[in-house]
Amino acid sequence: MTKKSPLENGTGRSDGGISTERKPLVQLRELAPKDFVEIFGKRYDVVDLDMLSIRERAVLGAHFERVLDIERKGEDVNDEDQGEHTERSKKLIKLLVPTLPDKVIAKIPPGRRGELLGAFLAWSAKRNLVFGLMERLASLPSSRTSRRRTAAARG
Repeated sequence: MTKKSPLENGTGRSDGGISTERKPLVQLRELAPKDFVEIFGKRYDVVDLDMLSIRERAVLGAHFERVLDIERKGEDVNDEDQGEHTERSKKLIKLLVPTLPDKVIAKIPPGRRGELLGAFLAWSAKRNLVFGLMERLASLPSSRTSRRRTAAARG
């Protein structure tokens, strides 16, 4: 007599016995750990990226891409670009930290907004939820490269 595989014997056990203890395929003890940021000494929970729909993630990705596109312009950024960058950065922060009051977002200096968004990019890339954005960020010229290009253009 040949021994049947666990799939063939229908028990899921190699010894052919019947398991009386049922175990879940996956256990989610907690849907997601609460990640947070601390701004001006106060803690704010960050949105659970796992709970976002594909569309919501696409909206986040589109905003990040446009912010990065504007940053790639370097010294060629005009006033309209700067305004769009500011508004999209604030909108991104609000989407990522929904409990953060608008008046607090308004107080965050531009450089700190960029630092916060950079941290979100790294965090989300680490979690593989915002695909390709770190690659785009890596393609931004460094300030040294930008200065060389500007100097070369001026001749």
